Amino acid sequence: MEQKILEVLKKVLEDICMDDEKAISLIKEDKTNLIEVFSLDSYLRVQAVIELEEAFGIEIDMEEIDMEIFEESGRLKKMIQGYLSGDNE
Repeated sequence: MEQKILEVLKKVLEDICMDDEKAISLIKEDKTNLIEVFSLDSYLRVQAVIELEEAFGIEIDMEEIDMEIFEESGRLKKMIQGYLSGDNE
């Protein structure tokens, strides 16, 4: 799942200036602040949610999530897992 999340972030942020191994290790670390590490402003966070929906085949209710979900990579992964398992529908 971390690889797929990285692919989505790379699609949203065309100019990620770090190698994939480093980016994946940051995403795997559950406390990584993705907003700071990947410079996600509010527009890019919304764009990332849209891309995550497409990548994972899920529909995220934007009104039910807070954009702070990107402050810890573990929260983002947990949210995606919840949607994949049907817990967030």
